[in-house]
Order: sequence, then C-alpha cells, then structure tokens
Amino acid sequence: MAKDSKAVVSAQGVCKTYKMGKHDVAALKNVDINVNEGEFMALAGTSGSGTTTFLNLLGCLDRPSRGESYIDGIAVN
Repeated sequence: MAKDSKAVVSAQGVCKTYKMGKHDVAALKNVDINVNEGEFMALAGTSGSGTTTFLNLLGCLDRPSRGESYIDGIAVN
C-alpha cells in the first residue's frame, strides 16, 4: 500500500444499540476500520454478529448510536 493512499471508507468508534423493551442490545461496539483507495474488503460473520448492521451504517441506510463514519472524507452520520 502506498504511503499517500487515502481512506475511501472509514469508521471510528462506531456503536449501534437497539432498544428491546427495557433492555439495550448492542449490535456493534466500537468498530474501527479504514479501507484505502485500491483495497478490497470482505465482511463476514455469523448470523447476529452485526455484519448487516455495519453494512447498513456504511451504506447510509442507518445511523450509528455513537462514533463517526466517513465516505471519501465526508462525514455521513
């Protein structure tokens, strides 16, 4: 990877919590990721591990409870 490559997808401290009655359920806890220009990424996990939740956040279909997400350097929260 070149020193001057920039992150096209970035997330810092991303958390997503859902309310289930009186309880909070953490779907994601403090996720950090940087995908640089020219890199490929695969996201894998078992059912219920938060993979779809994370993709929904990165795809701007949902908002994180905490943390920041960026696409091409632009905050998408």
